[in-house]
Amino acid sequence: ATGAPGSQRCAMITLHKLSAVHATLPQFVDNGGLEELNKVLADEGSSLCAYAIGILHQIASNNDLRASIVSAGSVPILLPCLGREESCLQESAAGIVQFLAASEAR
Repeated sequence: ATGAPGSQRCAMITLHKLSAVHATLPQFVDNGGLEELNKVLADEGSSLCAYAIGILHQIASNNDLRASIVSAGSVPILLPCLGREESCLQESAAGIVQFLAASEAR
């Protein structure tokens, strides 16, 4: 990660807002965004985790992109979030897992 934590936080907040615009998600995924999110999620102490999870949640809710979460190896990193104290992380992580499970079931 380059730059000050503040700029990284700014970038995550921007990405989080962009992730609500489904048209931008494929570009994010194509540009290696999931790998970056994985790094944030793996950094347990990071205050950016909630943003990363939020973005992943948007990707999981997108039928075309959902499989990319699995192929990027995000699932093993997500699972510890299910046991995290912050309830927003737990809820979002659980939501992502549910999306993935639903798509597997089809």
